[in-house]
Amino acid sequence: MNIKGLNLLVILLMLFGLQSCNENPDGSFSLQPNNLDLTPPAGPELYQKGWTEGCESGSNAYTSPFYKMIKAFNYKYDTSLRNNKMYSQVWKDAFIYCSIYWERVNSQGI
Repeated sequence: MNIKGLNLLVILLMLFGLQSCNENPDGSFSLQPNNLDLTPPAGPELYQKGWTEGCESGSNAYTSPFYKMIKAFNYKYDTSLRNNKMYSQVWKDAFIYCSIYWERVNSQGI
């Protein structure tokens, strides 16, 4: 393969990689897949926090090796809210929801 062909290959790989990135509401870029919506449902602030952290934690636990390698997701649980029933229940629900998403993706080889 000549240099021009190699340069074209690198550019195409970079474009495909950037296409898979999401833009966060704050303008930063995320390495999370486009088809996984991590936006929490409407509700109180603690509800949204529980959903966001639970889904990210579920994704961290069950994601593909590629996403684990690039550390696209982190395990998050606010221990100061462990006695808050709303936060804890929503966190568990979101953890399961996003875990099932990744189990499906991994089993289908998407």
